[in-house]
Amino acid sequence: MASTEIELFGGESIYHVLNELYVTHRCCRHDNILDCKSTVQNRKILVSFESSKSLDSFSLFQQGCKEEFVSYVMMGTLAALDCIHASGNRVHRKINENTVFLDKNCRVKLEFPTRISNPDLEYNAKTLISPFAKEIDIKMVGDLACSLYHGKSQKKKLSEGGRSTLPVLLQDFVNCCVGRSPTISKLMDHALFKQFNEFDRYQQELKELLE
Repeated sequence: MASTEIELFGGESIYHVLNELYVTHRCCRHDNILDCKSTVQNRKILVSFESSKSLDSFSLFQQGCKEEFVSYVMMGTLAALDCIHASGNRVHRKINENTVFLDKNCRVKLEFPTRISNPDLEYNAKTLISPFAKEIDIKMVGDLACSLYHGKSQKKKLSEGGRSTLPVLLQDFVNCCVGRSPTISKLMDHALFKQFNEFDRYQQELKELLE
């Protein structure tokens, strides 16, 4: 299992953080979210995640991949994010190749959102998360789609002022992500997922390619 250490804010107690993690984990249980467990060692909180590898660790995604594989990863990521936004009343704030994973069966898994957006506030299910904060998450999904299709080398060229060229459906999907008032429900109904909708086949192909 991979693990990460949780940072405490100011005079924050370990009990407070463990309770926050427990509530978040209870609300954000989903097939496309990494399962995890929390332990305390030497007054430090360690969160251990189920066995999986980040997209950035695979050469396939570093070099750029086919549109159907991008579609597969995007659908899993959006499903996880929908759970985090709706059921978990959270925002993720860090969606990229290092926080989206594939497990041993090549199922898409989004890293667990370990902290709430404002650590000074107790979790309250009635507290509404800003739509703007959710839109930032969705914009990150669009950026990830570009990165997966182009690969690292092309991504660097784009950051230096190059022009992005994407297939028509994928470009429209990205435009919707970064456009005005994007919503996950609309994105999950996008034409990209109607054209490339054989998700079981894409999963099996990835499993064979990455073994």
